[in-house]
Amino acid sequence: MLLTLVTLALAQQSWTIDDDGPADFADLPAAVAAASDGDILQLMPGSYTGTTITKNLKLLGYPPSSFEIPKIGAPGLIVDGSGGGATTFTLTDLRVDDLVLRNLTARTRVDTATVAGLQVESCTDVVVTRSYVSDGALPSASIEVTDSAVRLTTCNITGGTEASTLDGKAGLALWGDSDVRLAGCVLTGGNVGDAVFSSLIPGPAIQVVDGAASVTVHGSSYHPIDGGHDPFSSLDSVLTQAPSVEILGGTLDLSWSAVDFPDAPVPAVSPAEPYLEVGPVGAPLFGPDPTRDLRVFGAPGDVAAVAIAVGSSTSLPTGFSGESLRVNLDQLVVLELLALQGQDVPAFVTVAQPTGPSLSGIELDVQALVALSGGTSFVTNASQIVLK
Repeated sequence: MLLTLVTLALAQQSWTIDDDGPADFADLPAAVAAASDGDILQLMPGSYTGTTITKNLKLLGYPPSSFEIPKIGAPGLIVDGSGGGATTFTLTDLRVDDLVLRNLTARTRVDTATVAGLQVESCTDVVVTRSYVSDGALPSASIEVTDSAVRLTTCNITGGTEASTLDGKAGLALWGDSDVRLAGCVLTGGNVGDAVFSSLIPGPAIQVVDGAASVTVHGSSYHPIDGGHDPFSSLDSVLTQAPSVEILGGTLDLSWSAVDFPDAPVPAVSPAEPYLEVGPVGAPLFGPDPTRDLRVFGAPGDVAAVAIAVGSSTSLPTGFSGESLRVNLDQLVVLELLALQGQDVPAFVTVAQPTGPSLSGIELDVQALVALSGGTSFVTNASQIVLK
């Protein structure tokens, strides 16, 4: 494992960015201009100017012994693969206002981030883990997805309020041929703003604007998929809550199990399907956490094999149902067997990850293969671990 990681690390050059101290650069735009494909940009605590990135870079924040998460502000961060630009991108331990991912053809990762407005356009594989996504400058939702595949694991997504109308926005809005999969996530629509005469419209959790959208949701009773409210209305709350799902145009292929989804337009998959979460959630107080808690949920007595690998795959093993196999079993790093405890009760694996400046930004894939009662097998959602 270490030999493989060292080989990957040799191809990377790391640059430091600090707005008030000794570093290679004082702000992000200059660092992006100087960096080459595959480089790491390490942002120290501070505030930085947004920019457009057309290279395959990794932006890492939150160094050890720091209390402040670096923030990328106006005019926002755009990662663009148009015209032979970037194909992939990694961002972790940062706050970002208005993050746009566009035309990226390889896997793109966002981990442990706080994002105000996420827009994904024509991207083949975007993976977001352990992150908070809230209202930004986007007009329709906190996350807008167009013709893209997006995987969200252990995230909290909340729709905001439209500034001019004070109507609530959607948590997630979809256009075109989009495929979004959520595991262990909280997804809620936005509440209406404070108006003198409250007759405004709260936002749904999921909004389909046009196209053929696909949404798959795995989780537990702790993971609501819920519309926003009008907290200022004197009417009964049932009458002033948005639906969880709103279809303005196009179609929605929805599959879900076990989450709190009270007005879902289709019934839940039964029995509930296993799923995997990655923790801890959010940035720790005293620098990067050298461990990852992997939590697998499913029917008591079922057995899960949790696999962590360097490199990815996109196949579905013969005889298995569920997701495609994303981990590359030929480059396996860890394999742990777990007896599952329940759909709301996790079975834990704690992984002490190798750390060090030379390994920062390297990604590992993680997924669970579950032997279900009755002799069938199931592949859970996949996620990633970004080394610090």
